[in-house]
Amino acid sequence: MGFVYVHYDRERSVYVDDEWTGFTNKPLRVSNGLHDIDLGEPDNVTPESFSKIVKATHTILRPLELTFVRDGA
Repeated sequence: MGFVYVHYDRERSVYVDDEWTGFTNKPLRVSNGLHDIDLGEPDNVTPESFSKIVKATHTILRPLELTFVRDGA
């Protein structure tokens, strides 16, 4: 298992491989491997999604960090 931390300017749901996993701005536990990560609908963010490999080396103290930006912000 590894951890992902998704940055966004407000709380929003995070989906890993089309399954709800938690909320932005909180560490999320994710299985190792390649995953598609997005914020669901509405898709008014850049990028629309990330395709990233999560590793066991991504710990709660050193998670894989991803940042989404609201379009027009």
